[in-house]
Amino acid sequence: MQRYNSDPDRDGQTAVSNDTIHGRKVDGDIVGGDKISVGDVDGGYVVAGVGAQLTVNIHNEAPPAPKKPKLAIEPDMVLIPSGVFVMGSDDDEPQESPRHIVTLPDFHIGIYPITNAEFAQFIWQTGRAVDAALLWHGNEPPDDHLQHPVTGVTWYEAMAYCEWLSKLSGRQYTLPSEAQWEKAARG
Repeated sequence: MQRYNSDPDRDGQTAVSNDTIHGRKVDGDIVGGDKISVGDVDGGYVVAGVGAQLTVNIHNEAPPAPKKPKLAIEPDMVLIPSGVFVMGSDDDEPQESPRHIVTLPDFHIGIYPITNAEFAQFIWQTGRAVDAALLWHGNEPPDDHLQHPVTGVTWYEAMAYCEWLSKLSGRQYTLPSEAQWEKAARG
């Protein structure tokens, strides 16, 4: 939607945009139904010819809920912008060839690997048993390895961690795809 300011050179009339909104006013928002043209007068939207101010929800959606503060357990993330990149290799790795162009949308990825301390929170809060491959002392990571990346985790355990973190934080976390990981790793 475009907004136009009042133009005093137009005999005091409000400039009206060519844009229209379909709907009716319900609690200050335009929803479903009638067609109305809107313009801008002194920063407020006005129905053309009527002069009644109203609040317009341009996308007919409820206002976004306020963002929850980031939990201490949530990883620091970086935005990887959308675009194309060359994936794969023509070197000695046949499973990585041939090189090909891949287009990905924006995505976020963790800056650092999940640590033993972060994974331990998941283990303790969900009551899971730790596999011997983690090389922990029962369900306790070694004190001198708390900030080391967690290793020896199966794909299923990693997915369960993502689901737990998503539910806990209210934000969607998942494992990166191979293409996402490679694009992020290539910088």
